Amino acid sequence: MPLRRSSQSGENGGPRPFSEEWLKSPPEPGNPAERRGLPEWMPSERLLAALLVGLLVLIILPWRHSTRVTTAVPENETVIAAVDQTPTSPPGEGSETSDGGDPGQTEALEPAPTERVEETQVPEPTIPPTEAPIEVSPTSDPALAVTGEYLLPAYRVLSFYGFPGEPNMGILGEYDMQTLLERLKQQAEAYQAVDDRPYKLAFEVIASVAQQYEGEDGDHLAYIGEEQLQEYIDFTAANDLLLILDVQFGRRSVQQEVAAMEQYLEYPHVHLALDPEFAVDEGEVPGTVIGSIDAADVLYAQQELARISAENGLPPKLLIVHQFTESSISNREQITQIPGVQFVLEVDGFGTPDEKRSTFAVLTAGEAFDFHGFKLWYNLQDDPIMSPEEVLALDPQPDLIIYQ
Repeated sequence: MPLRRSSQSGENGGPRPFSEEWLKSPPEPGNPAERRGLPEWMPSERLLAALLVGLLVLIILPWRHSTRVTTAVPENETVIAAVDQTPTSPPGEGSETSDGGDPGQTEALEPAPTERVEETQVPEPTIPPTEAPIEVSPTSDPALAVTGEYLLPAYRVLSFYGFPGEPNMGILGEYDMQTLLERLKQQAEAYQAVDDRPYKLAFEVIASVAQQYEGEDGDHLAYIGEEQLQEYIDFTAANDLLLILDVQFGRRSVQQEVAAMEQYLEYPHVHLALDPEFAVDEGEVPGTVIGSIDAADVLYAQQELARISAENGLPPKLLIVHQFTESSISNREQITQIPGVQFVLEVDGFGTPDEKRSTFAVLTAGEAFDFHGFKLWYNLQDDPIMSPEEVLALDPQPDLIIYQ
């Protein structure tokens, strides 16, 4: 631990103990005989203190790096817990909040070039995103490849978002599936009237819901019931819809959440979305802090989706990452497309049209991502809600449009 020194008045001046200045400074003037009774042959107190600090560092560092624990994903955890993710009131100009998070100030991103990976081999991650290191799982058979048509840019995706049965968490929680489909088709008609690009319709279901209480596992997370999720899988497949599974993490890792969703991602029309806002560390509570993930987390998810598609003969998957503050994704400039997966950066957050345009401009600047998304909010959370013409006028034009 770092050594701290009191700043109370009356303490002696001079360099801070154990600082570089302190270790390199000449001895203070005084009587050489005043050594608190130490023999002449012994080192000075200052040197002894420095040696002690160095010894402590050598002892502590190996211990700190040998006590990391990775928590296994419990089997058959399907309990639905109470949800408290009512969005806070919209912040002032230049900031927005997402579904249930605290206001976050948006800052300009530093432009940085993105390196494109041309090889078919999945690259190794280079940035450790969490205490538990990311373990890369490339396709088990290098001869396997993801085949099939890419969705983007052939289609523009239009989606409804939410948690079934929870009206405060999006339109998906307000109606039954058949009514949702009819309303989604009506919304699509408004876009198709002003857009020549064909549309693919989707439901984005929150599959794991961040909680403000710990739960039995202490992970601040609850899953949608298996039977209910299967109903959405079957309904979307029967009606030629995409199904996007949104994961909110709590204190779980990207590895754990991808593993929990793998059995559902084996359906050809099911895709994945990551919600960094609710990914929190030990001691933090979702909804009280704004969480984040790292570029290496994104790479891990991309690699796993490519593996799932290759091993099961599935078409390429979409990987959507929701972002509404600059801090939502660390090392974002290192994200790139990999073969067999299409990465979509979706700009989240509600507010006035000018606030949303400003946030979109900031969060899409810098990196040359191929595909972008944009979220709109019903129930006056976007006031007023932007028209299809206004949404399509954004630059870059969204490939994915979500209504919550």
